[in-house]
Amino acid sequence: MSISPQFNVRVLPNTVIGQAAINLAPYSWSAPLAVPSLGQNVTRLDPDNASGTGFPDTAGDTVVNGYSGTNGTRAWIWGSQFHWDTVTQRAIGINSPHPAVALGDAENGYLTLLSLYDATSNAFVIMESPFWNGGASWPRSVAHLFDNQCIAGRVLYKATHPVFRTGQGFVQPQIAKVNLDALTTDMTSGREGAAYLGAITLPDNNITAGALAYLPGSDSLVHLHKSRVWFMPRATEVWGPEIQLGFPVTNAFHNLGHYHPQAGKFRGGGGAYAGTDTFSSAWVSIDGTTQAITRIDDSPVVMSMSETDITGPGEVKACGCFDPNSTESIIIHDNLNIYGLDDTRPVGSHWRVLGTAPLEIDWVCAMPTYGCMLAGVSATGGGATLRLYRGA
Repeated sequence: MSISPQFNVRVLPNTVIGQAAINLAPYSWSAPLAVPSLGQNVTRLDPDNASGTGFPDTAGDTVVNGYSGTNGTRAWIWGSQFHWDTVTQRAIGINSPHPAVALGDAENGYLTLLSLYDATSNAFVIMESPFWNGGASWPRSVAHLFDNQCIAGRVLYKATHPVFRTGQGFVQPQIAKVNLDALTTDMTSGREGAAYLGAITLPDNNITAGALAYLPGSDSLVHLHKSRVWFMPRATEVWGPEIQLGFPVTNAFHNLGHYHPQAGKFRGGGGAYAGTDTFSSAWVSIDGTTQAITRIDDSPVVMSMSETDITGPGEVKACGCFDPNSTESIIIHDNLNIYGLDDTRPVGSHWRVLGTAPLEIDWVCAMPTYGCMLAGVSATGGGATLRLYRGA
């Protein structure tokens, strides 16, 4: 995005979202975008599924455990962020339905999906198993969208889910690496193996749905899980020691977190455990260069990936990212409130309510190119929509 000094107007790329964003007022929503490919069903090419009919939750409209939707868009719902690739002008997120007990067994496993919106062509595609490297079976059960992926350089990092695999026992969670330059809007590009760059083992077998982000000032990944933090320099891919944050969260995983480039900080916290009374309102910020950790104000409501009401706070699902136009982070809650988080404000005023959302939002993606956020909403039967939200 650029500003014209002559006319004081925003100059944006001549794309569908550019035209929708150019007159978008601060703190307002666009109408749903016209994206013809959104919600189209596609033929499944899984080599372990010769019939092409797909597996539960990923193909067709048969709802299983609350997921599905045409082209698998219901796998969006347990998530927070997509990520914007400024080079290719794409919003990208790896999202799969909930892991099966058997990680790689064709008769039980769920397919991994990579969802991609290409702004240049205004195309939305969902590719199967971008982690496949030509082996006998495609990988499965990588887990929901969550908030545990980020872009660093030309690589998309995605944390996997710890599961038990038939005949192998416990499989330690990893961070898989995907080559962004190997992805095209061709549905098959993620299936050929060129996109898979291997994986990094996570430092703890008990990490489930933590928050992952990239700190450019120290060229490191940061992983927040419950009340613990780890740092990993990309140059070595070796995790540093566990850092305890000093506040109890019991078993409140499904954490939120993202890096804000204008503020130069990672902001993360929250979490809840579906089906229990476990939740957390604690948040921290982490300097992107020094990695100094600071406790910030507790969130006004519980914010988590969980799509299930939690005993005590009730609804907890939220999604958030940075505001491209300010130092504020924007988090949209399923209570329909939009919250602004900015720890550059005085203690006690880090959070504020910015307005309300028109409906429950599944995920958001900060797009500095357009000075706004892309938001995704899914619906059983293929009623998925994309729209824009502008902050400051």
